[in-house]
Amino acid sequence: LVKNWDANFSLGGPIKRDRIWFFANTRTTGNQQETQNQYANKNVGNASAWTWARDESVRVRNATSRIVNSVRLTSQVTPRNKVGFYADYTVNCSGSSVVKDSGECRSPGNGWTASGPGIGPGVATTSPESGTIWNAPLSIMQATWTSPISNRMLFESGYSDFRARWGDVMPEGALTNLIPVTEQSTNAGVPFANYLYRGWLAQPSQWQKHVTWRSSLAYVSGGNNLKFGYQAGFMVAKTTTQVAQQLSYTFNNGSPIQLSTRVGPTRVSDRIRYDGLYIQDAWTRNRLTLTGAVRFEAASSWAPEDENGVLEAHQFG
Repeated sequence: LVKNWDANFSLGGPIKRDRIWFFANTRTTGNQQETQNQYANKNVGNASAWTWARDESVRVRNATSRIVNSVRLTSQVTPRNKVGFYADYTVNCSGSSVVKDSGECRSPGNGWTASGPGIGPGVATTSPESGTIWNAPLSIMQATWTSPISNRMLFESGYSDFRARWGDVMPEGALTNLIPVTEQSTNAGVPFANYLYRGWLAQPSQWQKHVTWRSSLAYVSGGNNLKFGYQAGFMVAKTTTQVAQQLSYTFNNGSPIQLSTRVGPTRVSDRIRYDGLYIQDAWTRNRLTLTGAVRFEAASSWAPEDENGVLEAHQFG
């Protein structure tokens, strides 16, 4: 273990007495630890070298961190109207760039670099110049409105927005101009079997959005509890496979045994929309209670034509 930390600060209280309240929180967590038998590639960037060689001066470590910032506001606008707002913004960082002083969430330090997350080939089977980085922000926004119209009727409404982005999983400085090699045998000097090195191959990145909204009206009397409402949602999912090299080799003990080609960068983009209406009621008479409910729901999904398919032409025709 190299370092480990967890720091938190929060503050809350009234902004305006008996009218507006707030609560804010920030937290940062992370850890870094050395990995066994993992070093940088001494031949990194050497176009004439097709083998991997251990660079004893640069160790590889696992490095992850997270920063969370959130704020909640609550306001009693009028005696019968209460609103709330919540926002959360989280930044995850796993791995590092290949080059120092980068614009990524983490750059290598003196004598070390960080392995990327287990996307695609994974952590233990990838050399740093062929690895990934997870620079992923997540955001949540929510709003609510509650209004007791009378002593028997209650209106409620809410909205929620969640967004997640893997971002660009290709770290800054990744070798995109050299053909990647996967070495099957540790007899060739690589630390693990099926070890990817020399160039950056292909990895997926994703962007997601999920929005929901709802409203309901409830009527409560001594023997009757009636409620009807509306719920809906909209989701977007985009997966982009980034491709640096459309050609790659497989070696066994230093000798090429296979070549592979793949299409250029591709994207899969989907949409989902759903809407639901419901009504429910409960009658109580003495010791007898009857309940009933009806719900109608409709859902649809589609894939926009201009957001799906191969993004760049195949370099081999």
